[in-house]
Amino acid sequence: MLIKGSLFTREFLIDGILEHEEWKNLQESEINDFRAKLHAIFTDFPINGNPIESTTEKDLIEPVIEALGWDSYLTQQTTSKKGRKDVPDYLLFPNAESKQNANSEKQQAKRYRYGLSILEAKAWEIPLDKKGKEFDDRIPSNQILRYLSLADIQSDRNIKWGILTNGRKWRLYFQDAQSRSEDFLEIDLPATLGLKDIQIDLFAFEDSKEQDWLKVFYILFGRKAFLKTPPQNSSFHERALEKGRFWESQVAQDMGYGGDPFIWDEEDRRHRKAKLDALFFNLYEISEEDAAYIMDTFPIVQRHDEEAFDGRYYTKDLILAYMKALKAGDTEAKIKL
Repeated sequence: MLIKGSLFTREFLIDGILEHEEWKNLQESEINDFRAKLHAIFTDFPINGNPIESTTEKDLIEPVIEALGWDSYLTQQTTSKKGRKDVPDYLLFPNAESKQNANSEKQQAKRYRYGLSILEAKAWEIPLDKKGKEFDDRIPSNQILRYLSLADIQSDRNIKWGILTNGRKWRLYFQDAQSRSEDFLEIDLPATLGLKDIQIDLFAFEDSKEQDWLKVFYILFGRKAFLKTPPQNSSFHERALEKGRFWESQVAQDMGYGGDPFIWDEEDRRHRKAKLDALFFNLYEISEEDAAYIMDTFPIVQRHDEEAFDGRYYTKDLILAYMKALKAGDTEAKIKL
């Protein structure tokens, strides 16, 4: 798919964003210049040469972020006051003056007070939700969330946004999102350019008919979107999230719901999803044994659950429990494990 994640609704990204001045005022010449720069960057990048992480950073990621307006950044700045355990690849600054002020701090962790965002880079097309082959490799999506939490603290709550990329897939994360692991925005950058030398799935072609996704990428990942501006002293991201909530309410009204927004409850959501999965397993007459086998084919879900629930594959256990309850006719069951 060309886009992924639930940080912004699809309705907002296709229709709502058109109402913002940032979209209306973006000149065609500016986006065409950006498009040309990216084409040149990808033309020179050794896609078929199995590029390692350092090559991806220097020859692809850094030229792209610079084209997005990120001219001032530092690399490999630890978020820890002692040691170098948690080190994002890039600390991004709003301007050269902020970078200069940061460099005046002897302790690297204090430099985050002057930053605007962080970026974690991976080698070309490395999976973002899967652990690497090396023993000390970590799951990239878990890394960026940990780094973002630490950057939030070290920056005195100033850094709220983080970027994760393998050169192809670019993700935007928000520290204060209701569900940080799922509320991100992912854009397949080569797909927005229609590059012929890179395999693009059919869903991406369908997505490309709905929106100029390169323009969306330029606006949402560009440096300007992270800056707080008058009169509200808010960033474009903050205004976009607010507008996104409006579009969510419009969709709800179109579907016949006119009540107040639901208060987010992660545990309740987990139960609702498990109950739906259980319902479909039962409707398709899939046995509990086969359902258990199917759930074992989702190693990422299992790994995340085991990390969060003391080694227990919570989602699997919840689904199987709801399957039993629904088969027994208890449609109002609230499983307690």
